[in-house]
Amino acid sequence: ILQSPGWTPMAGNLEQEQSFRKFLDLLNVSTLGEARALPSIVLQAANELQIRTGTKGWTYGPQVDGDIIPALPSLLLAHGRYDDSIDVLVGHNGNEGFGYPVANDSAFDASMNTLFPNAPTSALDHITKVLYPPKAPSAGAIPSDYDPETSKSLIVTSYNDPQGRQALFQSDTVIKCNTHFFNDAFKGRTYAYVLSVPPALHGQDLYYVFYNGQATDVYFRPINVTLAHIMQDYWINFANYGSPNGEGLPFFPSWGQNASVQGLSHDDVGPIQDPIDVETCRWWQLGLYV
Repeated sequence: ILQSPGWTPMAGNLEQEQSFRKFLDLLNVSTLGEARALPSIVLQAANELQIRTGTKGWTYGPQVDGDIIPALPSLLLAHGRYDDSIDVLVGHNGNEGFGYPVANDSAFDASMNTLFPNAPTSALDHITKVLYPPKAPSAGAIPSDYDPETSKSLIVTSYNDPQGRQALFQSDTVIKCNTHFFNDAFKGRTYAYVLSVPPALHGQDLYYVFYNGQATDVYFRPINVTLAHIMQDYWINFANYGSPNGEGLPFFPSWGQNASVQGLSHDDVGPIQDPIDVETCRWWQLGLYV
């Protein structure tokens, strides 16, 4: 079960080494062996300090090492280098990328150079001019469509300002496209979902899957108890039988040839068209930014 499966954009060798050296400096040691000899509480404090004082982006995250992670996961899935005998339930929330603001479009463009230090100019241009240009290439739901009083569902697929541009970029690259890679690799045998209960932010699905009688989620929005029970039954059925379907539940189809995902909202529970931009995700899957 993959809930919002994340993979942060890959840092270059120089950035990885700089992060490692900064960590050693914070510990006042010079080798990995010396760091390993320190108490856990000291390591945790240095870890937290480095993250809090780090530059924009991801201080830590899994990286390709040629051993445990032999290549980009997107490429491993594209090339069939995975165990296809398992059953997969995968999904994301409707507004995963919210919370990483930028001041303006120039700042967005500059941040791409920081995030992808090894990317050729042609790849950076494709990101900032084709995939996420200042003016959204297509219409769709935007973050500001969310109204705390009236919204019943939110799946962000477009933007109208630099903050929305950044949010869609984050959502696609870190989480949403990863769900597509799994759906495509397993030839539609997956069960895929989108939780669109507003504000549909990262982690909000956890308050439904692990509902235990609490009145609100982390964003102080009332929990839809009926939806929580449906999701819990889906998850338990999948864990037991490899399928989320069961007696008394809304039918949950596999992703299949129709790219169908189970929409989970205040209004309805049922299949909808996968809202992911397939062409955008296909570009990210190639790893041309490395």
